[in-house]
Amino acid sequence: MRQKDTDIHKLINDGLRKIKANGVYDKIFNTYFGDGTPYQVAESKNTLGKTLNVAQDMAYAPFEFINDAGNPEGFDVDLIRAIAAEMGFAVNLINTNWDGIIPSLLAGNSDLIISAMTITEERAKSVTFSEPYFEATQYIAVKQGSKIKKLADLEGKKIGVQNATTGDFAVTDYFNLD
Repeated sequence: MRQKDTDIHKLINDGLRKIKANGVYDKIFNTYFGDGTPYQVAESKNTLGKTLNVAQDMAYAPFEFINDAGNPEGFDVDLIRAIAAEMGFAVNLINTNWDGIIPSLLAGNSDLIISAMTITEERAKSVTFSEPYFEATQYIAVKQGSKIKKLADLEGKKIGVQNATTGDFAVTDYFNLD
């Protein structure tokens, strides 16, 4: 969220706390990261008469993606919809390229971002974050039978990461890249 949008910040954090307290968060989490039991998020009645434009890079399953029917789906999609239903506002999901997601927010093209974004000191200089709702770690994926067993084994290899992500930051820092 933009740092000046303290009302949105409070709305999102209050909603997040409420869906954690009433069990909705756990049901959504279980759908994507547990046993896969489907959970249908209630639709917001928009009692506030307010629609928030929400930026997401919908190319990052299971957090946000476009399903086979052409609709947004994923953990973050359900999470913001559940918060909206709990707090009484509507959401307009905007598919936004990751590289431009913060500049787009700051330019006023959206009201907030919910897109599996890691909280970093650098990002916190320009945006404000909700209370954390997911703990992520970095992993390396290699072909089965690969001789690569630890991070140091990647020295001198080509490494694929998404630009401006914590995976990018981790590789850059570890290998002292520019």
